[in-house]
Amino acid sequence: MNEKKDYNKIALEQRDLVKNDLRKALSEFDNLPGEYKLKRLMQIYDTHLFLNTMPLLINYYDIVNIISNAKSAMADLPGKVVISKKELSSDDIRFVAIMESIIGSLNRLEAYKRLPRIDYTK
Repeated sequence: MNEKKDYNKIALEQRDLVKNDLRKALSEFDNLPGEYKLKRLMQIYDTHLFLNTMPLLINYYDIVNIISNAKSAMADLPGKVVISKKELSSDDIRFVAIMESIIGSLNRLEAYKRLPRIDYTK
């Protein structure tokens, strides 16, 4: 279990390394000839390419957090929930709370390039 949590921590640390490498490269750009600027950026890209292929592991702590957040969200949802102009049954409302909690947890873990949301259009 700790192994999975450490793996996610490593992924976030690697992301910070990419940011630092890019900042350093940008500060060096004034001193580099034109043809070396692209080579430098490609070097950073190749060095950190594995970040996109690295799986995001959900551990026990994340699951407990999702369940806890879903229970809290369930209490906060109004009796009548409308999604994409359609009213949900009372049975489906709890699934919406679970989905909101899962999406929130994945957003917190920065798992998405685009943040998903539920369309609460009335």
